[in-house]
Amino acid sequence: MKIVTTGERPDLKGDGMAPLRLGWPPFVLRDPISGTHRDAVQRYFPQFDVLLLENDSEVLGRATAVALRWDGSVPTLPSGYDGALIASVAEHENSVEPDTLCVVAATVRPDRTGAAWRERCSPSCATAPPKPGSSGSSCRCGRRSKRATR
Repeated sequence: MKIVTTGERPDLKGDGMAPLRLGWPPFVLRDPISGTHRDAVQRYFPQFDVLLLENDSEVLGRATAVALRWDGSVPTLPSGYDGALIASVAEHENSVEPDTLCVVAATVRPDRTGAAWRERCSPSCATAPPKPGSSGSSCRCGRRSKRATR
């Protein structure tokens, strides 16, 4: 597996990320704020558009962030996802120096969620139901993974 940005690998945009959209609720793809700001976010912040790859070209996951100015107080936080997009694009266009990175999306291809846990344990773990109360350091079956104990 490899981590790159769309700034480093613009060839992975478009069809290469199509499988990620299968996990998004439909309203996300039709949101007017996203639609208005999506291209600007991709142009202004490609260094914060991070992809997880397998075999150097298969996109397994993506995390997108925007840079903005924030004074650290709760009342001045952007108003959610829309507010972060609007503020980051407007500030970039007005040459406001950012001091905060705001993650606005993180997606894993639906057919790959849980794969890391299956690799850490046994083949039977892949079909085991999650053990109630299991933590992030345990496999779905509840056993401690070998990697988690290293």
